[in-house]
Amino acid sequence: MGVVVQFNVRHADSNDHAPFNRPASGMFPGRAARKPATASLLRLPFSSLPSTRGLESPSLSLLKECTTIRQFKEIHAHSLRRHLQNGPSLLSKLASLRLPSYAFALLFQLPLPDDFSWNVVIRSLARACRFVDAIGVFRRMKSSGHSPSNFSFPPVFASYGSMAALLPGSAAHADALKLGWATDTFTQHALITMYGRCGRVYYARQVFDEMPLRDVVSWNAIIAALAQNDRAREAVEVFGRMRQAGFVPDEPTLVSVLSACAELGDVALGSSLECYTANRGLLSGSNFIGSALVGMYGKCGRINDARRIFDAMSKRDAVAWNSMIAGYSQNGRSTEAIESFLAMREAGIEPDKVTLAAVLPACAAANALDLGMLVDSYAADKGLKENVFVATALVDMYAKCGMLDHARRLFDAMPERNVVSWNTMISALAMHGRGKESIDLFHLMHEVGMRPNEITFVGVLSACVHIGFVEEGRQFFDSMQRKYGIAPGIEHCTCMVDLLARAGMLVEAFEFVETMPVKPDAVVWGALLGASRNQKDAEMGERIMQRLLELEPENSGNYVMLSSMYVNAKRWEDAGRIRGMMREQGVVKTPGCSWVEIDDLIHEFRSGDVSHVRWRDIHALLQKLTEEMKVEGYRPMEDLVYCTPVRTMMKVREKNVCLEYAT
Repeated sequence: MGVVVQFNVRHADSNDHAPFNRPASGMFPGRAARKPATASLLRLPFSSLPSTRGLESPSLSLLKECTTIRQFKEIHAHSLRRHLQNGPSLLSKLASLRLPSYAFALLFQLPLPDDFSWNVVIRSLARACRFVDAIGVFRRMKSSGHSPSNFSFPPVFASYGSMAALLPGSAAHADALKLGWATDTFTQHALITMYGRCGRVYYARQVFDEMPLRDVVSWNAIIAALAQNDRAREAVEVFGRMRQAGFVPDEPTLVSVLSACAELGDVALGSSLECYTANRGLLSGSNFIGSALVGMYGKCGRINDARRIFDAMSKRDAVAWNSMIAGYSQNGRSTEAIESFLAMREAGIEPDKVTLAAVLPACAAANALDLGMLVDSYAADKGLKENVFVATALVDMYAKCGMLDHARRLFDAMPERNVVSWNTMISALAMHGRGKESIDLFHLMHEVGMRPNEITFVGVLSACVHIGFVEEGRQFFDSMQRKYGIAPGIEHCTCMVDLLARAGMLVEAFEFVETMPVKPDAVVWGALLGASRNQKDAEMGERIMQRLLELEPENSGNYVMLSSMYVNAKRWEDAGRIRGMMREQGVVKTPGCSWVEIDDLIHEFRSGDVSHVRWRDIHALLQKLTEEMKVEGYRPMEDLVYCTPVRTMMKVREKNVCLEYAT
């Protein structure tokens, strides 16, 4: 690829932009007392300076003392005036000062850069995450007739891996094989990392298995490759082999293994690693290990342990805060997640895209629309809104907070969408009863070439349930495995049962449950029992109840539902028998609960509740609303009231109160 070279470099490096084809004036102002040797040398006539082998000047001595960009520019200007051939030394110092833009431009001013010069610039650019430039210099090096070495390939493989550029990375691997550098240890480490980041674990494993000698870095590279590619169990197994081989795990090892523990939910191994790090003093001095432990405990549901580690960290960076916020959010503790986000801001830590993607689900769960909108504005100001994960989280937040049309506009404006983005919008439309739009969006997803996954089909099947599209639902369910190779899971089967049952096809729904490819759980049977109640089919309800009693004998809702069906069928003795079964089993009906948030205060209510300070006003208003509903034609659903014959089990007034609020 062509490389445009300019003297006036304007890259993002700090102060790395002054022209260096002319002397930089005013360097080292007021620094004579601090750097007497350097300052005095620069004031001597060039002819009186001692000769330095290979540099023809004292530049090498000056470069060793150089610690700032301003000092370097004066040394460079001095070299230009004297036409000194000291490019490699200058490039080496630029690498140590982490000034890749300066090095990039200087390289192409050298008349005949040697292998060392090319390699220094390639490594500097790769370390600065300027991967395209690093690869461009590598290609320019080859076209100039220089042969890449074991110093050239590792940063190049790192660059290809960071860009997930598998094909050109594989071509570079072929070059290394031809030149005999593929067996170099450092090259092999870089190859394992590259293939891991490109999602080709098989190739990473092959390189690792063919290594004659392995060190800690070798083991770390393959463990990280496995952990990053959903091969957590293999990562833990390889970690065990590493320990058996006598290698002592270091910080990168522990971070990768803790990540694997998080995916597996292996809190036992994670806890033992915490003890290991604490005993060796690694925990107190490593933010990486601390953040990994917070993330591990959070994903394993041990949020209090996650908080304990977080509080013990002497210094908390954005990664640590992100892990804590995500842990709270993933464990349903939305309020704490939001509070942690606000505390992060107060601590002066700038939220990044990971922070926003973690806190927005908490805003959605807590219905904190105001905060969600503030996060939206922040993302727009910081240029994070175009990130696919942040944008998807915003779509989800607005949809769950009731602003579905706004969510759809955000979705349509996304410059990039992944399968999670499509799933979020499809499910949101289905959840809000806009099933036809949800199905249309599924077809659009197919048209643009985005392959659906198992979550996509949960969303589209839910849409079919909401609008009663039985035949379309059958087609979607059948196409999962036939067209996309996705085995139906329990969620898909539950949707199909619900779809058939709501359509009045109870017998077919029951037969579907009996023959479904996965073992039905209580949710599936519960959906069928609810449909039986709606259609007043007590016999079917009895058959289903037998299965539910085996799965969850302590769930009061199942007893209540079947009893209501018996009451509706005037089967009083059977209703009483169910009530007796509840007493024998010690099952107590859990009262329903509702709540509302007003001015940041949550008010909670239960049936017949008189604990609220304004309960009389509340009951009076409910009575008024009930009367207005009756005028509009409202009739309560008597079969939903859990009771036996009124004359023996419930006073008429009590039944009427229950019926007023039955829905």
